[in-house]
Amino acid sequence: MTADRRFFLARTAGLRAGLAVACCVLALACAAPARAQEQTSLIRPSLEPSPAPVAKPAFRGTYKRVGKPVRSGKSTVQKPARGVAAVRLPGDAPLAPPVGTAPPAAKPAPALPEVTATVRRKPVREIDPFAPTGVQVGAFVLKPSLDSSAGYTTNPDQIAGTRKGSWTVREEGAVQVDSTWSRHAFSANLRGGYSDFLDAPGASRPDAEGLARLRLDVSRDTVVDLTTNGRLSTQQAGIEQPIVGSKRALILDYGAAAGVTETFGRLSFGLKGGIARTEYGSLALAGGTSLDQSDRNVTAFEGRLRVGYALSPAIQPFAETTLDHRVRDTALDSAGFRRNSVGTAVRTGAVLAFSELLTGEISAGYGWRNYDDPRLATVGAALLDASLIWSPTALTTVTLRAGSEIAETSLTTSAGAVVHKAGFEVAHALRRNLTITGAIEASRTDYQGAAVTEDRLAAALKLDWKLNRTVVVRASAAHERLQSSIPGNDYTANVYLLGLRLQR
Repeated sequence: MTADRRFFLARTAGLRAGLAVACCVLALACAAPARAQEQTSLIRPSLEPSPAPVAKPAFRGTYKRVGKPVRSGKSTVQKPARGVAAVRLPGDAPLAPPVGTAPPAAKPAPALPEVTATVRRKPVREIDPFAPTGVQVGAFVLKPSLDSSAGYTTNPDQIAGTRKGSWTVREEGAVQVDSTWSRHAFSANLRGGYSDFLDAPGASRPDAEGLARLRLDVSRDTVVDLTTNGRLSTQQAGIEQPIVGSKRALILDYGAAAGVTETFGRLSFGLKGGIARTEYGSLALAGGTSLDQSDRNVTAFEGRLRVGYALSPAIQPFAETTLDHRVRDTALDSAGFRRNSVGTAVRTGAVLAFSELLTGEISAGYGWRNYDDPRLATVGAALLDASLIWSPTALTTVTLRAGSEIAETSLTTSAGAVVHKAGFEVAHALRRNLTITGAIEASRTDYQGAAVTEDRLAAALKLDWKLNRTVVVRASAAHERLQSSIPGNDYTANVYLLGLRLQR
């Protein structure tokens, strides 16, 4: 065989080997998809694509990241475990329809019913355009006022029998203080006045009163209350005024109290302690002499415990017990009795807070008082206390007050006097700057062991015309009456006043 023949045969064999290798590679390439689809059919149902790739977040939650962050180029496809059927999760891509089948037409979602939202807004309380604005002094707002009036009274001495009227002038000043702190609170009300009877100088008399309160919000559930009060008045005509027709003696009452209230959920406990003192001035007599009344001066120490339970934000029932000790400045009074005493009282009631419709407190109970002198019998009486404010309309306000107490007395044959008081006041705005107010109060004093009673009645009608925030014109008419079981102590008096009030 020639060299050319051998070269031709070798070249032909190389081409045949290359062609065989190419056919094998092509066969392997065609068989790979079939094996991949067969493997997929073992894992997921036929014609179902593999789940859409889900990327793992680089950070989970708000905890501090630990480890290296996931690189953006690294595959984060979640592969199903071998031999386990894939489970569809919310958010997976929808299944593709079979090959050659048209996807079903999307059905429109049913129309939702139209919803009209009704927004209930709390009514905004209108600001009184005639209310005093006050004066800002640091963290406090001061609201001072000055009243000056003149008029006539039919019985300035408040005595029975022949009465002589008198022209009268009344001057009064007051100031209200309120804090503007974001926490805690302070408030004070101070008032002082003088009634001058031009035709009966002996009946002229001063009067004053003040109350200050500091509330400390120690915590969300602990509140401390500190109060102090004072009152200057004169003896009222009647049994307590020993000599009829004499100039009235001054009476000074003052005291202080501290209390703490602790709340445990709906249950609350309140503990309060205080001291109160009453001092009597000398009684001026005809001829320049006077009658000493210092034996009537008394100091009272009181402790009170209250337990309440909030049924709702509007009603909180409570039970309360009070213990007090009254000590006279002198061991024996002018009649030779030891009138130091110990008193006990129990009450049950409720605190009401029905928004601005009805607020206040009402309670009822029973009280006892035992005296050091065995000749003085124990005094017991039912007790009723109430302080409620009712606003049936935006123009009308009704105030109800009631109170009971076992009071001290100078009546020789009586151990103590049981006093019951009740009254209400109605204020109605005829116009935004014109208000009419009517008030009536009745009281009954029963002197235990002496079969003596006194009934008092006071009624008043007042009209306020606010010219602006500063000037108010006032007119009033008042009626007072006393009926006593002892002859010669009854009296009736009418007072008419017209004046001007300046306020800030």
